Amino acid sequence: MGSLCSREEDGEDAMTTMNGTGKSKTKKESDIIHFFMLGIEGAGKTTIIRQLKCLCMQKPHNYQMYDDGWNLIDREKIFDNYELEGLKNVVRINLLTAAASLIRKARDRDEEFLRSSTAAAAILRRCSQLYEGEVDIYDHSNQIEDEYGGFIIEIISDPQVVPLLEQPIGVAGLKIEDGTRYFLKDEGRIRNIFTDSYQLTNDDIVHVRKPTVSFKSYKFRIKQLRVEIHDMGGQKSELVKIPQFMRQFLTTSGHCFLLYVSSLAAFQEPDKDSKGRTVLDKSAAIFKLVLEMSGVDECTVMIFFNKQDRFEEICREMLQNDDGEGKRQIEKLLGVPPKLPKNQKEGGKKNKPENYDYLKDSIRNRFKEILKNNNDKKSYYMKYTQATDAQLMSTIFYAVENEIISAFFTQARYL
Repeated sequence: MGSLCSREEDGEDAMTTMNGTGKSKTKKESDIIHFFMLGIEGAGKTTIIRQLKCLCMQKPHNYQMYDDGWNLIDREKIFDNYELEGLKNVVRINLLTAAASLIRKARDRDEEFLRSSTAAAAILRRCSQLYEGEVDIYDHSNQIEDEYGGFIIEIISDPQVVPLLEQPIGVAGLKIEDGTRYFLKDEGRIRNIFTDSYQLTNDDIVHVRKPTVSFKSYKFRIKQLRVEIHDMGGQKSELVKIPQFMRQFLTTSGHCFLLYVSSLAAFQEPDKDSKGRTVLDKSAAIFKLVLEMSGVDECTVMIFFNKQDRFEEICREMLQNDDGEGKRQIEKLLGVPPKLPKNQKEGGKKNKPENYDYLKDSIRNRFKEILKNNNDKKSYYMKYTQATDAQLMSTIFYAVENEIISAFFTQARYL
């Protein structure tokens, strides 16, 4: 496979990194596959990175993680205790924020809801302290005490709150991150998170939701490929910096891929920045703008349509609507009418599509059309992903490796 199998010990040259600081890098820059990973907030980019790190611990023969100088990181040091404790507190903050949102939403329906509740008062007060403070809410100084675990369990067990958690985001009008829902669904997980001695599992780690700030790079070896993933934050304040980072990225030595991550589950989530638009609409619009940038047509494009598990769950929930409104809403949003199983009456409790693939394909085809209109001369790859599923992501990473190697053999300029 030519340069793909070269050793990283061949020597080092001083070069300028993506953030402009001098770093020592190997001479074999052309061996490295660079992925510039983009996507709007909540698409699951950080989860992909965390899943790769977890795979480095679980399958060290096929996955390895490296530092800035391409020195192998011991798998026991990929997540140190300080980082794990920090992630645990991030989950506590997210659970506290979600509980406060549930209390406020329930009170919108019933003014007197939980007015005398000690748990509700404590949660709202602590949440206000977080958001009114002078530091970022995820700053290490914002430690959430153990006692709030019991308060949160009390709130989510309330009969007026339970229906809010069971409804799709668009129906409930309530924004709770998918990773936080993972913990809210199980009292045992909440108790674990609020127990000092508890250590996060890999499943816990990939469900932690903390927005990426600024620009970060990660180095991995996936079987035979040396991969550097440049991850950029998806918040509005970070997206405006895309042109600046893309210019730097496109001058990087090595083979460059644009890896765009879009959430399938966002198809029905309202975009808070633009009335009448969904978060998926916003994701498609950002993707189109990126493709229009000068030099991007030199990159091979890879799209991960993430959160397919949550997508199917939302579709199933919407199709359980007795009056058929969920079915009509899916058709309006995706442009495809959901198919109902044979011998089932429309509007029945068990209505659901026989197969969700054609609904996912309607989203994929939308992005294919954007590619066709803006980047039709370059090859591209599209994958349905579920970043929280280690086995699925392992399969996808192997497929990516095989496709990239295949591209090297079929494109003379790579040989």
